[in-house]
Amino acid sequence: MDIRAALHHLGEITGEISTDDLLGNIFSRFCIGK
Repeated sequence: MDIRAALHHLGEITGEISTDDLLGNIFSRFCIGK
């Protein structure tokens, strides 16, 4: 998925949040599910 790849790279750059945390935050807001 492009979104997952983008989030993975963002997490690597910032080092502030893990990809799973970021995905969980986004999906919990939009109720899409993982």
